[in-house]
Amino acid sequence: MDLVVPSSSMRNYVKLVMGLVIMVTMLKPISALYDNKFDISKIQWPGGSVPAASFESIREKAADLERQQTELAEQQVNGVLEKALKQHVEAAYPFEVARVSVRFAKSEQSVSHSAEIEELVLQVRPKSNESRTIQPVDPVSVRMGESGESARRGHTEESDKRIKQLKEELATLYRIPGSVISVQLLTD
Repeated sequence: MDLVVPSSSMRNYVKLVMGLVIMVTMLKPISALYDNKFDISKIQWPGGSVPAASFESIREKAADLERQQTELAEQQVNGVLEKALKQHVEAAYPFEVARVSVRFAKSEQSVSHSAEIEELVLQVRPKSNESRTIQPVDPVSVRMGESGESARRGHTEESDKRIKQLKEELATLYRIPGSVISVQLLTD
């Protein structure tokens, strides 16, 4: 540098310019990374050619993994929710839960956001009293008329009242409209 620049007053300016040229030369390859046309598959790896995926294939794979993660999270939430519903209903109501089905609304939001329950189907049957001892069969008298129908109607009205109460409680508990809840009474 001393040979190129004879005067000491210009030496500082020449050092500055040469330093800038060297820095730009070194940073040029790094600036290519920020260009939208950069493709990682064009990189020459030392020791041979290693197949590299393009950004598009990486994005597609990331989207697939996110979709799988969402499905697994929904399955896990469904399992926990179904178990909790079954325990709650069987403890608080005179029903056995035959089947619980929960379907969440599909949204473009990520898993971290809360999902809305789109449909809740609960199939129940009246609890059987298996703890009763077996008793001999009493004589049966068959009468035609209103008494048999009214007894059946009373049982149905009581079940309907309990089902309505259960729907209201579930709607309040899970903060969902009652229209998405379906409670079906199964008879044996």
